[in-house]
Amino acid sequence: MKKMKLFYGILIGFMILSSCSSDDSDNTNVTNGFTVNGTFYETNFAKANSGNPYHLILSNPLNHNVEEGQFGSFYIRSGAQGDFIPLTEGTYSTSNGPNNVFGVDGYHPIHFQDNSEEENFAYSGYWHQDDNFQSGRVTVNSVTSESDGVNNQITEIDVDYEFKWNGITIIGNYSGTVEPN
Repeated sequence: MKKMKLFYGILIGFMILSSCSSDDSDNTNVTNGFTVNGTFYETNFAKANSGNPYHLILSNPLNHNVEEGQFGSFYIRSGAQGDFIPLTEGTYSTSNGPNNVFGVDGYHPIHFQDNSEEENFAYSGYWHQDDNFQSGRVTVNSVTSESDGVNNQITEIDVDYEFKWNGITIIGNYSGTVEPN
């Protein structure tokens, strides 16, 4: 009898705890931004062009040219230039770039900047030309887009990225809606 009471007590306690737990399925705890040297910079707004290579701009203000803001900008090639190929889930990197046609695009600048601090930083480079640039990797976890048969406009994306310059590593993510660029 004592074992049954103990069993029911544990079962009731488990049910109470389960009913009090929060539902994380709405993904409201996603933090959008990037980290440089231990400092986090928020990027809660995204833009992308509608062609290949796909140019992603992740920014704090709506306009990434605002001096008080921070932003990241990079290109992902999803097939040969000009080919109508939607951006798909997967990992794109500088090691599988233009020769394999899918990857971080090396013919466009990879740029991260912050103008909101006294000690501003700006990292920019072409991975195939800049001796300071070491590597880049972008993982597209999920992507939603709209197509008109000629262009493919990204409307939502969940992406993780990491870029390395000489002595500097930028690690970031973005998950949310994407506006046309």
